[in-house]
Parts: sequence; structure tokens; C-alpha cells
Amino acid sequence: MQEKYKWFLVLGVSAVVLVIAVLGALSDYMGEPEEEQKKSIRVRKLAPSLPVAAIREKLDAATIYVAPDPVEKVKNVIASHSDFVEANRDSEEAPAYLQAMGNLAALRLGDHEKAAYYYQQVLDLYPDYKGRLQVYPQLATAYEKAGDRVRAKRVYREMINLFPEDSSEHQWAADQLGTEQYEGPTVMHPGSPEEAEYLKKRAAALAAVEAERKAAAEADEGE
Repeated sequence: MQEKYKWFLVLGVSAVVLVIAVLGALSDYMGEPEEEQKKSIRVRKLAPSLPVAAIREKLDAATIYVAPDPVEKVKNVIASHSDFVEANRDSEEAPAYLQAMGNLAALRLGDHEKAAYYYQQVLDLYPDYKGRLQVYPQLATAYEKAGDRVRAKRVYREMINLFPEDSSEHQWAADQLGTEQYEGPTVMHPGSPEEAEYLKKRAAALAAVEAERKAAAEADEGE
């Protein structure tokens, strides 16, 4: 009988030891994240908090924050381009910078008078600029939107003389002028000296355009 109780006692102790071992293993498994969390909590407690005055200062700064003015940004870009042109008037890139200044003034600022000024500078100062043919319609449009119909008509007439009749630029300029394209200090009659002079100038302008296009095509092929 005592022997029987002895075995029960041994089994009971063994069961207790087994339970303790299992619980210890589970505690090690589950305790690692908790320990990490406790460390994080201790770090947060040790981290110094901002004084109330500093917090209010940061909130006030966020409240009065003013986003950059896009108009000023565009003006700064134009000013930067202008500095480049002033310092590099003989550069091949100078007329492109002037044209870009006109585009920014017209499209971003709505300042069509200033845009017309930049476009006119391209035509006056850089007769060999490859992109000058694109500037004519830009210049005419800028004059129109600035309310300067007289100068716009002058550009339309230049385009009619400069661009071939089958070109979209010629047709566009003629459409903008309408019957006004025949206005001027004199009226050209068929066979008149005025018509002969006009045809002569027109032929020279068309030859210049064709030569410019040919040179541009040869340059592209060379590249």
C-alpha cells in the first residue's frame, strides 16, 4: 500500500515538473514581444517632451504658412532667362530663351504686351534663328490679345509675304486679315508697278524660306 502511494507521489511530482517546464517555455515564447513593448514604453517615458511654448510656436508657424506664389516663380524664371540673354547675346540659345520668355509671359502671366515685346526681339535681333517662323503667329496672337490690331495686321501681312500660299501659316494670316489684306497706302492693280514690286518681294521672301528649310533639312541629315 505504501509502495502504491509512493508511485502516486512520484507521478504527481513529475506532472508538476512537466507543467512548470511547459509554462516556462510558453512564457519565453510570449514574453519577447512584451519585453520589446516594455522597452518602447520605457524609451517614450525617457524621451523629453516639447515645452508648451515650443508646441504653440510650431502650430502658429504652420497656421501662417504661405505657399509659394506661382506668378512670382514664373517672373523669376523670366528674369533668369533675361540675365542669360543679356550675358550671351551672341549665343545660339539666346533667341530660344527670348521665345520661351514670350511663351511664359503670354501663357502663364497673361501679359501679352510683354510677350509681344519678347517675340519681336527674336525677329529683330536673330534673323537666322531656326525657330523664327514659329514666332510670327505667336507675335500676331500676342498683339491681338494685347488689343494692338494695327501691329497684328502688320505681322499678318508679313506672314502672307513670307509663307507659301499652300502653307497653313499663309492661310491663317489671310483668314485673320480677311478683306483687310488688300488695304494699304496703295491699291495693287493687275500689271501695275505696285503689283510687280509686291511679286518681286514675295518671290525673294519665298526663296529665303525655302533656303532656310533646305538648310535645316541638311543640318538634320548631318546629325
